[in-house]
This record gives sequence, C-alpha cells and structure tokens, in this order.
Amino acid sequence: MTLLLEHDPAVPLKNMHGEVLALFGGKDLQVDPAQNLPPLNKAFVGRKPAPTVVSLSNHNHLFQHCKTGAPTEYGEIEETISQEVLDVMSRWLKRVVLTR
Repeated sequence: MTLLLEHDPAVPLKNMHGEVLALFGGKDLQVDPAQNLPPLNKAFVGRKPAPTVVSLSNHNHLFQHCKTGAPTEYGEIEETISQEVLDVMSRWLKRVVLTR
C-alpha cells in the first residue's frame, strides 16, 4: 500500500506518447475526480496530441450509473458498464484509429 501512495503518476504520464483517453466517474470515491483531475491536467500541459479527459457525472469507480458512488452500492447495481462510457470509448477509438 505504501508504494501505491508514494507513486507519482505524473512521471510516466509525461513520458507517454500517442493518444490518451482518461475517464473518471463523477461519484468515484476510490479515485476522486476533484483530487485527481487537476494533477492529471497539469501532467498533460502542452502535450501533443492533447489528451481526451472525460468525467462522467453519476458514475462510480466501475463506470456504472450510481446514487452515491460507495463501493457498498456496487452489488446492488445491475449495469456492468454504462452505455455512456461505451459511447465515449467508441467515439474516441473511431477518431483515433480512423484518422491514422
């Protein structure tokens, strides 16, 4: 656990090449968008091509529609992954793959 907490993802992010799609669940309590979006955006400043960063409101860590985002809610949700997430991924993949 300590290594995970000490890991600075900005370092590998700055060294990434190619297109990037970053998705956040707006109610994710495990990877809080309010805490993680600012450093992610900072890591990508000036990067070409610019990353696609999407925060999906009312989605949890598993990209399911949710009420609270709490992990205890996961078992009550029948949705595997929301259609909104699949649509975002599909549009991004089509744009990236078909423009090459």
